[in-house]
Amino acid sequence: MSRFTIFAALLALLLSFHLLAQDKPKPLPKDIPSLKALAEKGDAEAQFQLAEKYYYGEDIEKDRAQSFKWASRSAEQNNPKAQVRLASQYRRGLGIEKNEDKAKTLFGKSKEGLVKLAEQNDPQAQFFLGVMYALGAGMDKDEKQAVEWYRKAANQNYSKGQSNLGGMYASGRGVEKDEKQAVKWYLKAAEQNEPTAQFALGLRYARGQGVDKDERQAAEWYRKAADLNYAKAQNNLGVLYVYGRGVEKSEKEAAKWYLKAAENNNAYGQNNLGNMLANGRGMEKNEKDAAKWYRKAAEQNHPGGQSNLGDMYAIGRGLENDFKEAVKWYQKAAEQNDRKAQANLAGLYYFGQGIEKDIVTSYAWWSIAASNGDFEARRLKATFTKDMTRAQATKAAALIKELQKKIGGDLKAPSKPILPSRPPSGPLKGNSKAKSRKQDR
Repeated sequence: MSRFTIFAALLALLLSFHLLAQDKPKPLPKDIPSLKALAEKGDAEAQFQLAEKYYYGEDIEKDRAQSFKWASRSAEQNNPKAQVRLASQYRRGLGIEKNEDKAKTLFGKSKEGLVKLAEQNDPQAQFFLGVMYALGAGMDKDEKQAVEWYRKAANQNYSKGQSNLGGMYASGRGVEKDEKQAVKWYLKAAEQNEPTAQFALGLRYARGQGVDKDERQAAEWYRKAADLNYAKAQNNLGVLYVYGRGVEKSEKEAAKWYLKAAENNNAYGQNNLGNMLANGRGMEKNEKDAAKWYRKAAEQNHPGGQSNLGDMYAIGRGLENDFKEAVKWYQKAAEQNDRKAQANLAGLYYFGQGIEKDIVTSYAWWSIAASNGDFEARRLKATFTKDMTRAQATKAAALIKELQKKIGGDLKAPSKPILPSRPPSGPLKGNSKAKSRKQDR
């Protein structure tokens, strides 16, 4: 072999090492000031990682607008992970006005670069690919592919991949349902302080899914997630304090955690905080503030919040009495199958309060509320509609079918409520009390 051949071979080998070194991502600073300084110098990866910190509130206060700002800068440099983050924020309207078209464009734009990074074992890219396959965003929906990419990220100890893989096992999406496998992956993520996984573990201990039921363990995992400012866990921890399940009963502690959840824009927490304020439980009674929090929940389409806001308008508690507004909010809740709202709406139709009197519609809503397990609605229906004509009864039967279809098929009694009492309901139900449901997911 000639000297030239040996030299060429050595040169090629050295160049290959140089290229491999170039492909290996340089480590980024872990502290926020240093990471931010690097991002401000224009480093695309630092900009993306800073966006993620702001998005999740990791080591810095959660700020979705700041997340959008830094993800935008990174995406302008064609960082596919940043493009996915932007797409996600546009899709959900987080930190920016919701825009499905822009989300779709960015998901599609990110795909090629994201696949390349994922194949180079970038766990964040693998996780994002899993999300895109699970949603069918930028590609055809394929839950089996989603599982595979989540698994690749999870096997690299990426906590968000582990948590989402646990979620796929829990729901049986893309993989055979297996609660024990779900718990296994949730635990791996939870031990890395992943709040979504800590919350999911709390649910499993509360329900006895994949583990023995243990409300003390449920409370502990909820608390870990709640301390990381995870709103769903803050709400559920409040629920446990209301009933003394896994913790010593304390309405004051419950109110504290509901407030945290409510301030984090959790609709369940907002509704529950309204309940506490309306009834003076764990805090000083304040019906105006109760109405304010019910409204926040209602505007997020929470049926309990809508029904409770309807109550406040119907009775004039914390708000000026306004039957038209009561009808509006009861209607929204009734169409989401809130049985108390259905019964109260029936009463307003019967007496023509806030809406034109209509005994047929009244009968229909009382019937639906009764089929959902509202015994008082059953009694009121029998009492106030016994003089209906045959024609009215025929019309009411047709309307019931129409409303059932709109609500969503066969109606079944809702699960047993476990949250604090709502304020007294509408004009026909002055002494009744209703309860709203806890956060499930």
